[in-house]
Amino acid sequence: MGFSVPMALFDLVPVALYLVSAVIFQRDFYSRMNKGCYAVFCAGTVMVAVGGIFKASYKLLYAFGICDFPALSDCFMPFQAVGFTLTAIAVVGYVLGKGKEKKGGSDTLAVTAAPALVTSKMLFVLFMVLGLVTAHIGYIVISLRNRRKTSAILFLVSMILELGMGYLSTRDFTKASMNWIGEGVNFLGMLFLLVGTVDLHKNVFSD
Repeated sequence: MGFSVPMALFDLVPVALYLVSAVIFQRDFYSRMNKGCYAVFCAGTVMVAVGGIFKASYKLLYAFGICDFPALSDCFMPFQAVGFTLTAIAVVGYVLGKGKEKKGGSDTLAVTAAPALVTSKMLFVLFMVLGLVTAHIGYIVISLRNRRKTSAILFLVSMILELGMGYLSTRDFTKASMNWIGEGVNFLGMLFLLVGTVDLHKNVFSD
């Protein structure tokens, strides 16, 4: 394997950044999203975070020489694929069901999803990419509707970096250098996502 203890520990940082961003969005959407969308959004963001925690835990256990438990790593792709898909469905439902952001969202729009769980890794990758891109586009639309170009740019950069991380994952990650590059890109992607989320929270949702 191409990762060390410092690398395994650093892998927790992007997960933490995403988790903070997800919690902020969950709090901001609570009184604005209809209940169906909100439930799907929470389920999706939690699944994405859990997938990241499982993958980071696998790296930590392996790097510390405790055990090689590949099941934790194998959970990453399906959890992230379904998680991003659910998140995207909820964000799209929110964008299509609302104009300007205001408190007291209605329950007129019900969104449910039941993604098929299959063993095809390529299908998981497809759902993960489509979900990630769609969710970020939704965040960008919400930002532009509320005249927050800064947030929109931050979400756009985050999306590009995360897609770049997806490309890097196809490279040879048995090399430590590739792992560090991937970790760096992932960290920056999650950092831009968090900064965009905070900007949107302070300038739109906190009003």
